[in-house]
Amino acid sequence: MYQMDMYLTIQTLRNRGMSQQQIANQLGISRRTVRKILDRLAQGHQQPARQVRSKKLDDSFQAVKALFEQGLTAKLIFQRLTTRQPPIQVSYRSVVRFVNQLKGKEVYVYQHSAPGSEAQVDFGYLGQFEHQGKQRKVWVFAMLLAHSRYAYYRAVLDQSVATFIECHWRAFDGAARAVLWWGSPERKD
Repeated sequence: MYQMDMYLTIQTLRNRGMSQQQIANQLGISRRTVRKILDRLAQGHQQPARQVRSKKLDDSFQAVKALFEQGLTAKLIFQRLTTRQPPIQVSYRSVVRFVNQLKGKEVYVYQHSAPGSEAQVDFGYLGQFEHQGKQRKVWVFAMLLAHSRYAYYRAVLDQSVATFIECHWRAFDGAARAVLWWGSPERKD
């Protein structure tokens, strides 16, 4: 299927007085193709007809949609489709593409914040490690300054208030040292 640029090229060459054979020779396509495109242009079609391809999962759209709405992942949907009777002969990648169309697009909105106005803080579980001969749960304290995107991480053994305050203290101390080292954002040297 030829694109719109081919239609415009053929139309331009025809308007310059070239024959169908000359256009075909110059563009390296058949005279029959040139004739078909000129006929479509004469009928008022300024661009090629959109080609619609059928997909293997078009017939199973409702079944896939129902499984997706139940909260199944693409992998589980693929397993159900290929093990049911009669099974559908389809690749896993095709199911993933089909499910992604059902999901729609995610929209992200960047949130602006003034310097020093917001920090995002959280604890995350890292797992169990040996500390002084005992298995201990280890957590990570994470702080992200919203404006500068400066991040601070610290592994800790508990989530107590004292640990929480100490981590904040160290995070802000590190941020202040970073500003002193790199210079103030407002300063123009």
